[in-house]
Amino acid sequence: MPSPCVSPGSAACFLVTDDRYRTPSPDGPEGLNYWVLAWTDDSFMERDTIARVPARHVYQDGIFTRFVPWTASVTPIRIAGDDPVFGYSQRAELRVVDSGGEPKRILRWHATPDPITSEEKRQWDEDQEVGRESGRRVQLDDYPWLPEHKAFFDKLKADDEGNLWARALRPPDPTPERWTVLSAEGRWLGVVQMPDGFTLSAVARGRVYGVHRDELRIATARVYRLRGG
Repeated sequence: MPSPCVSPGSAACFLVTDDRYRTPSPDGPEGLNYWVLAWTDDSFMERDTIARVPARHVYQDGIFTRFVPWTASVTPIRIAGDDPVFGYSQRAELRVVDSGGEPKRILRWHATPDPITSEEKRQWDEDQEVGRESGRRVQLDDYPWLPEHKAFFDKLKADDEGNLWARALRPPDPTPERWTVLSAEGRWLGVVQMPDGFTLSAVARGRVYGVHRDELRIATARVYRLRGG
């Protein structure tokens, strides 16, 4: 389903839609699906597509679409001036295009790939459920393509100063979230680790806003002030 991102006072909306609903199968041997970035009116009928960018690797297993393990689909965001920002999770980089889809900047940061261990692969195979029809578990050997390392990031946000925040692939609970922060021009500003049990929702006015869950998974809204290191 399309998800609109509306500019207040503007007749146009910025549309992000998952292309898997428009193509019968993923493209290429690595099974990539794509996000489509487009301008549209509020009826979503008239579209002016400006870019088609990688979303996530998937495996088409008959009628089922399975996500390739250790990859991530990173929803593009929009920053000041209606510039879309997107990234392919297997590379430590972000790309900024203008409202017409023309490239403006490529932002890269140093990140050491986190390899997928033999134990993690074995555990993944053991965790799969037996299929009702096949009578067997889906195994990593069934996938025609697998990444050599885990995704560098799985979510993007922008704060009120135009800085970009990229979350490292979400670890199992209770490991805290870690976000790499870049300026809009690509200058590395550092890594921010969130408090235990805290999920970031927004960053503004020098504070992080989000939801904390305790040991019983009870959720409460919290705000923390950012402190320079």
